Amino acid sequence: MFRIGNRASMAAIALMAAALGLALVIEFATFGVEGQSNFSVEYDVDRGGSDYRSFDLVRPAHELCRDACAGDANCRAYTYTKPYERSPARCFLKNAVPNPVPYRSCCISGVKNTAFGGGSGMGQREDNVSLQGTNLSYYARPAFETCQSDCINNGSCKGFTWIQAGTYSPNDSAMCYLMSAVTGRSAARGHYSGVKGASSGGGGGGGGNPGGGGGTFAGKWRAYGWEFITITQNGNSVTGKYSDYTGDRYPKGSFTGTVQGDKLFFSWKELDGNVGEAYLFPFDNGKRWGLRRCFGVGCNPVNSDKYSEAYKE
Repeated sequence: MFRIGNRASMAAIALMAAALGLALVIEFATFGVEGQSNFSVEYDVDRGGSDYRSFDLVRPAHELCRDACAGDANCRAYTYTKPYERSPARCFLKNAVPNPVPYRSCCISGVKNTAFGGGSGMGQREDNVSLQGTNLSYYARPAFETCQSDCINNGSCKGFTWIQAGTYSPNDSAMCYLMSAVTGRSAARGHYSGVKGASSGGGGGGGGNPGGGGGTFAGKWRAYGWEFITITQNGNSVTGKYSDYTGDRYPKGSFTGTVQGDKLFFSWKELDGNVGEAYLFPFDNGKRWGLRRCFGVGCNPVNSDKYSEAYKE
């Protein structure tokens, strides 16, 4: 087994392993809790397709796959497959976000949130672009998302550039540059940037965006956990129901809620008596939708870890 410490040693070790006829098993250094909140975690979900890289893991831990995705600016999602018989745990990194396939006990998947919503004011990610202006601070940061989050949470930060590890020299760490003023842009390989207050662009009609402008939720939706959702809307008020299978053969519950801009907040009640709150919201520039839910009256679904992606049929 080889442990990879940096990109400079990766190629050399791969060549040595090939020469010796050895199987190369890669373990990536984990980023810990910093990367966790920037991903959905989808248990028993497979996302097939869009693989640009895959590798065996040294131990069966989906966090290793998640952190490999967090450290690669080209990665949009991942699927971790559990070990089976003689096959080890394996990680598949994806440069797009394939549709989720639920009820797959083999797999755990995750999707990277590359554009923050919720009033952060941060524009979309700008790939291979370096910002010009006044530096506020700079330091090592292992993932684009943590650098972006630092800028969002810093009132003096107007924009940022994250430089991928090894961009200039194989031993260079990934770096985060926060800027107090942004005066221009330049093309730069391995640089990924974002500006507060910049237009997030696009977002009309694609990827299941209801009505193209937000606020129209009526129709049929699917979401893992609440497989089939039917929503009726009258102004900003909605009612709905959800079931295990289409055609309401196995109803699970109902809900009422209120539309607030491009988001839907609602209270749900299951047939077995469980109650709670939920939150349906757009992200990734309106290309995808997320659903968070929590249990109990008055709970806060916005911060809940019970998450699944939703899409309109």
